[in-house]
Amino acid sequence: MTSRLCPLTERGKSLRQVLSSISAGKVLLAKAEKRERLSSVDRALLGKIIVEVEINALDEHKQSIRKDVWQRWSKEVSDLFTGESSEVYYVPYHIIAGKVIQASGLLHNRLITHRRYLNSNDKKKRSKSTSSDSSDSGASSSQETNKRFRPLPDHFNESVAQSATITEANIEWIKGSSSPKSLLIEKWNATLNLRLKILTNTSVKEYFSMFPGVNLPAGYELVLSEEHANLAAFLSITTLLRQMHTISVPRKRVWRLSREEIRSSVIARVTTSADIDRYCADREALIVTRGIPEQPYIIAVGSSWTTVSKYEIVIFKGLRYPQKDICQAIKTTFSIYWALDCAYSKDSAPCWMFVQRTMFDIVSKYDIEGVPLRELLSKV
Repeated sequence: MTSRLCPLTERGKSLRQVLSSISAGKVLLAKAEKRERLSSVDRALLGKIIVEVEINALDEHKQSIRKDVWQRWSKEVSDLFTGESSEVYYVPYHIIAGKVIQASGLLHNRLITHRRYLNSNDKKKRSKSTSSDSSDSGASSSQETNKRFRPLPDHFNESVAQSATITEANIEWIKGSSSPKSLLIEKWNATLNLRLKILTNTSVKEYFSMFPGVNLPAGYELVLSEEHANLAAFLSITTLLRQMHTISVPRKRVWRLSREEIRSSVIARVTTSADIDRYCADREALIVTRGIPEQPYIIAVGSSWTTVSKYEIVIFKGLRYPQKDICQAIKTTFSIYWALDCAYSKDSAPCWMFVQRTMFDIVSKYDIEGVPLRELLSKV
């Protein structure tokens, strides 16, 4: 969406007139004349053209566009192209049994993506302007400004050997294209870290609407094509818990755990295998101080979360079980807890309880649910 397809004067014309005025549209019209079915790439291009027509006609891109406008476009699409259903392109919000169903469809999703892109550009312009105006204010002013923003969890902020410019270009490509498949997979894998950052600030529905490739019938294969995507999903549990976890410790004190402490109690990361023993010793000293029984946990080895090379389950300092991947490590650790009939470690209990309920669908009379976990489970 870095280039404009449609002139500013196209609004009010029919779909056929709009398409006949631009080269990309003429290709689509040729298919309509031959009564050929549109591909997913064709649909994405058609949606982009229609949305640009409407956005270009607004005084301000954030202005709302009435539902009857999108209904007219979607009807024109179904009338012009063989086999195209208007409901694929736009379904207005409606109410069923008292429940509001949000608007959906290709045009709706494309509008959201296009506006997000425009909003991002606006923010970049304001940021550059602010940076230029405050360039003489000194380092202390810059540091104070940075403090206003909450940093992302460390596993989303690790440096990677990727060019920011190339990554941004790849993101824009997968936002607007879904073929060829080989190139889609290549660019999808190359943008993991940036996509994880996007996911922390959007809902799953919004995330999927950004990328047409995952909306294809086999789109789930793209989502599951990365081993570290499984790891990212597991790590995100602590991020999704809205409130911090607190536990009682000896001497009538309360330990308020940070998300980092909860995460490391479930799965910790060390840089090399030589660091495992040291970490195990530090972990053992911590739980002794806190008065918590020693329970199994997972340890990952890698310079960053996206370069993890192996996983081990730590039973105690002198006993570890190597695992082939994160899924096996989670399953085996959970099974050990249940096979030995032992309670989850107090600091990692919310995460393992979430795994128990969502991955294994197990409910027992001994389950302990805090408010953060209960809120998260209610949304699953």
